[in-house]
Amino acid sequence: MHLQRRLTTIAVTRRRSVISRRSRVASVARVAPSVRASSATQPPRGAIYEAGAKTESEPALRPRFRAALALLEQPSAETMRAAERETLAVADVLVQRADHELPFLGIVASVRSVSDAVRVLALSLGYVLTAGSGGWTTAVWVTTSSSVDLRWTERWLTVRHAVCGADPAAYAEAVAVAHALRRGRVLAQRVPLAFVFPDEPWGARHPRDPWLPP
Repeated sequence: MHLQRRLTTIAVTRRRSVISRRSRVASVARVAPSVRASSATQPPRGAIYEAGAKTESEPALRPRFRAALALLEQPSAETMRAAERETLAVADVLVQRADHELPFLGIVASVRSVSDAVRVLALSLGYVLTAGSGGWTTAVWVTTSSSVDLRWTERWLTVRHAVCGADPAAYAEAVAVAHALRRGRVLAQRVPLAFVFPDEPWGARHPRDPWLPP
């Protein structure tokens, strides 16, 4: 049963993995509007993030948080190529809350490399958003965490598509990167890295569930 599910998932993923470079790069144009968007019940997320960047909370992460905000304010293929991976990881956390359907990590894979998308995914798993006593409609900032927010798993699928659509050399490089990144991580952070590599046997050795890494 597990093998059947795995083979079916691999086949479907490979069919869906043919996402053109042009469409991914075009998605960059959606980033800033998504972050600036407001609703009837709250101000623009960008304003909430900016307020969070001005608080005294998490001073060590504040420069990274501000760099991610600057990147999202004027995103382009060039600025994403020049950005540090940690900045991209924080930006991914911000984007997934603003527009969880935006393939931010798919854009990273397209304008940088599949391996970098895997690295940025791994880094982003260590960050979560938090808010002060004013609530989530006032000021939000980033903090570190070993837990994984399972509400925003669409970005895992974006990386999975990029991995399954990679050429052999890029795929081999991404596998090597993922092997190194999985070491020493808690189970909750190893699961997404296993998920984006459906052709690898990492999930088949777990005593409880063949989909989980050892």
